[in-house]
Amino acid sequence: MIYVAKNINGLSNRIKCMVSVLALSDKAVVKWPTNNKVRCKYSYIFSYPKQFKGTAEKVVVYGGWRFIVRKKDLVSRNSGIDLLYHKTPVIESKILLSAFSKIKFSKYINEKVSQFRLPPDSIGVNIRSWKENGKKSNLRKKKFDINKYYEKIDNYSNDRKIFLTSDNNESIKLFKRRYGKRILTTKKRTSFGDRSTVNGIVDSVIDMFISSKCSLIIGSNMSTYTEVAWWFGGAKAEVDLVTC
Repeated sequence: MIYVAKNINGLSNRIKCMVSVLALSDKAVVKWPTNNKVRCKYSYIFSYPKQFKGTAEKVVVYGGWRFIVRKKDLVSRNSGIDLLYHKTPVIESKILLSAFSKIKFSKYINEKVSQFRLPPDSIGVNIRSWKENGKKSNLRKKKFDINKYYEKIDNYSNDRKIFLTSDNNESIKLFKRRYGKRILTTKKRTSFGDRSTVNGIVDSVIDMFISSKCSLIIGSNMSTYTEVAWWFGGAKAEVDLVTC
């Protein structure tokens, strides 16, 4: 039996889908549709798991964004462990950590992450405004309040550097104006929040992986980007979530 991950939505949801099938089987593979959600070939981001070639006779396809860790959960498409962070039950946490450890990134991404010098005790701040550089407004966008992020950060020492990721350029400018040299970002080949190009998607993955190495992560309570970064970091980082 071959287990196939096939999620058609955004990057983080696809990664959660991949992790789920890897939790079910060491022989899991991925079918990666290129669409308006992710305009990037699989091989530009990952080297493992392998892509599905479409030759197996017995195939089980999972396309959900929620974590599943047991085969019986394929029906409900939900193990009830999403966005729990440190509250994730021990057994399920071990299964997910093992599955995350199997994912391998492309050579380019690994090189860029290794070249970035992240100071000890850095704070990773993942801004999810759902603005996405001019796209139409939605309910989440209306609830976004950047001041909630400021309030979280201001609870911590001014000596700590801030590694900042964002889905829009405006938030980056506001943070740099407020926190100055404390802010660290990677160099973008396009722009922050760019999901319409290959370079934009790949740069977003680089940011995610660097963020995963921070000792504290501040992000939206509804963001799977922050959630996936935390798991990639070994589920060790302190998490301080913004409700928005």
